[in-house]
Formats: sequence, structure tokens, C-alpha cells
Amino acid sequence: LLSAGDGRGRGWIQERNATTGAFERSSGNYAGVSLPRLGGTFSGRLWVTEATGMMGYVQAVSLRTLRRLRTPAVPRQASNGVTARVLDSTLFISDGGLTSPNYCGSPRTGVSRTELPLSVREGGFVFDIAGGWIFYSGRRTRQAPQGPLLATRVPASCR
Repeated sequence: LLSAGDGRGRGWIQERNATTGAFERSSGNYAGVSLPRLGGTFSGRLWVTEATGMMGYVQAVSLRTLRRLRTPAVPRQASNGVTARVLDSTLFISDGGLTSPNYCGSPRTGVSRTELPLSVREGGFVFDIAGGWIFYSGRRTRQAPQGPLLATRVPASCR
């Protein structure tokens, strides 16, 4: 699977043959300021985020059909910086330093298991989640205008 677009605000998800690269099928269009961001798969679902210019959103897509799935548990409003990642059977939703939505949840339904630690919610962008750690930027300071790189443990309730 890959994210593709026309460079004029329309994007889509394509499935290509892993050996030849030949086109196999495409999702419906996504209208936004960037291409849909692919966040990982779990149990027949692909998690996608989309920046629309003023806001962003998170959505699940069927791997079988590439059609959008109903995910009522997932917040409908977020910033353009919202991300969704599936790691170790957990869905992580983070929204660039905004206090909500920032949580770990079910990769099947999107239902929240627990909020990410306060330091992450009040910080900035989540760079990576690996080895039981969340790596993120802290609040901006004069000494660190992009925010310092910080790390905190993934909450046990996320697993």
C-alpha cells in the first residue's frame, strides 16, 4: 500500500503488486493539503490521518476493499498534525502538543485505553514510539526553540 496524489489537494491510497509495482486498486479520494498518512495495520484495518488545511482527522480503512470504515470511537476533530500509529497491537493517536486527542487505544475500534502521559499531551510532536518509550518534543524555550527532545515510558495500560 502507498499514499499517492495529484499535487493539487487530492490524494488516495493505492495497492500495488509487491513484486512488479503494477497498480491493483485505489481508495476513494481524500481532499486535503497533503497526502493521506498511513499509520499501520491491524486485523484487516489500515489507520490513516489526513490534514485538510484547517483541521485533521483519523480514519480506519478496510484492507480488503480500501473503503473507509465507521470508527465512531475516534475523535472527529484534530489539528493538521494528528498522527495515528499501530505498534505492538496498540493504536497511538497524538496531536502535535494539543491536549486532545492524545491516547493509546484499540487498533480494532479506536476506543481509548488511556491518555498518553501529561508531559506528552502538553509537549509537542511525538517523533517515535519504540522499545516501550515515547520520544517527543517538549515545550519550546528560548534555549530550545523547537523544544527539547524528551522521552517517557509508554503507560502499562496501553498494552
